[in-house]
Amino acid sequence: MKNKLVTLLGLCCATLAATAVADEAQTAEPTVAVASAAQKLTLLNGKINPDAQVYFYLHSASWCGPCRAAMPGIVDIYKAMKEDGRAEIILVSYDKTPEGAAEYIAHYQSDMPTVWAGDDALSMLPSFAHSRGIPMVTVVDAQGKVIAQGASTRIHQWKQYVK
Repeated sequence: MKNKLVTLLGLCCATLAATAVADEAQTAEPTVAVASAAQKLTLLNGKINPDAQVYFYLHSASWCGPCRAAMPGIVDIYKAMKEDGRAEIILVSYDKTPEGAAEYIAHYQSDMPTVWAGDDALSMLPSFAHSRGIPMVTVVDAQGKVIAQGASTRIHQWKQYVK
């Protein structure tokens, strides 16, 4: 019972944090396109699709059990996204070091664009806000306007966000 309570509290905290981050992100008006801002990021892996209609800022880390559990499915979806060309995932890794972040995505043999959460250039991404809970995703259009935010399972519905 105690473990269930801790799990429920963790889910509630993550939900509250996601709501707070969404409120914070939606107050700022994006002034630069995501693809332009993303050029300033230090990518540890992959390349960002500059022609995507929608970007998913995926907050994750190798030390997070739910993040690791979600990654195989997300990597499979990323392959379909990449082939389609209308959506892009930017993995923001909350591992302790950039090397740890690079190892995290390398473990899944994916070419998903990955950036370490300590990269100062993240603040230049339109509507980007650090997550207070992971895994979490922020869905933004090409101009950086927040479309949706919440659990990483939103990535599974990526086709509903593209034209």
